[in-house]
Parts: sequence; structure tokens; C-alpha cells
Amino acid sequence: MSQAKERPILFSGPMVRAILDGRKTQSRRIVRVQPDCRSWCLAEIDAGVPRTKWAPCYGTDETPNGQSEWIDCPYGKPGDRLRISEEVKVKAFCEDWYSVHFAADSLYLERACDVGLMQKIKNYKTGHLRGVHLPPAYARPTRLEITGVRVERLQDISNEDCVAEGIEPIGNEKEIGKCCGQVVKCQVGRIDSRYSTVRQLYSELWTDINGPKSWSANPWVWVIEFRKTEAAQ
Repeated sequence: MSQAKERPILFSGPMVRAILDGRKTQSRRIVRVQPDCRSWCLAEIDAGVPRTKWAPCYGTDETPNGQSEWIDCPYGKPGDRLRISEEVKVKAFCEDWYSVHFAADSLYLERACDVGLMQKIKNYKTGHLRGVHLPPAYARPTRLEITGVRVERLQDISNEDCVAEGIEPIGNEKEIGKCCGQVVKCQVGRIDSRYSTVRQLYSELWTDINGPKSWSANPWVWVIEFRKTEAAQ
């Protein structure tokens, strides 16, 4: 049986807080190699095991060179763990100890000197680093255990998944009409006299992170589901 691995994954400050609050249990990341068509061939690992390997279709289930090009999720598979990568400030406050300050909240850690980290800090005049640069022992103790991995188009996200991405509905629900016999409700948005669904709010967040037209491009994304755990001592 393969051993579970731990990998870093970058989050902004607000998303780190959403994880710590228990509101964020999913993250979507753009698949590096986008297929030329709208469907992907699926490789089943074993019956009942989450679908974690995918390959672009080129008219058949094989690549032009005649070999299937199955792609593993770069963030891992169910059972693996993720180490939160975030903005931190690291300072040496004596010869053998460092203080680590996490920008997302008030967490403050003291750690023994790490020669490799000392050299990295010398290369950053302000001491501001991304957590991905830090050894695991210097990272936040919270870890994320992957519980599911899948691939889907970005705009296929459901309202429930928007909430799982850490989106908080703003204001009170208001009925704005009916569709197919169902009551349609929206959340009061961040601007007066505007209504925003959690889906609209998520699309704005995605655009803020990934740039203009990134939502309308509707790329294939890895959907990583996780739960909070702690680093092994």
C-alpha cells in the first residue's frame, strides 16, 4: 500500500480563515493541461475508488503518439495531506530561535533554527515569505486531509459547492421570482440595491484570484475536498 504524502497548497488570508472556521472544505485549481475538446476520458482506478486520474481526449482514448496520457492530480489523492501555504513573516530573535507570524490570523510560533530557512530569509529583506518556502515544521500545525478528488468544468459548480469553497451568503434571503415552479431566492450583495447568489460571489472571487475572463473561460479544474486535521508530532 502506498504511503500517504504531504504537499503544500497556497491559500490567501481570507481562505485560510475560512478553513480555520470550518467553512471551507473544497478548493478548485486549474488543470495545467487543458483538453482540446469538451470531454475527458476517465480512468477508473478500482471499483468504488474516487476517480482521480484523467486524460484529454484526442478523438480516441489515446494521445497522438499512441499512448494514453493519464494525469494524476498534482495535489494528491484521498488519504494524502496538504500543508497550508500562506503569507508569513519570519524573524530571528536570537541565535538559535525564530518567530513565525502568520498574516491570516494572530498565530505566533517559535521554532528552533533551521540553516536552510536562515539562508532564505537573507534573500528576503523584509522577512515576508510564502509558506511554500517554509519547512513543514515551520508551517501552521493545521493540515488538510484529502477526502475526495475529481475533475469538472469550473462553471459546473453547484450552490452547495460554492458554500463549501468558503463563500458566505451576504444578508437575508429574498424571493425574487419563480422558475419551473420553484421559488428563486438570492442573497443581498455587497453593493446597495444589488442581489448576488453565492455562485456570483464565487465567480467574483475566482476572477479576483485568476484574472479577467478566467471565469468565462470555464476551464477544467481539479476539485479537491478536504477536512482539517493536525500535523503529526
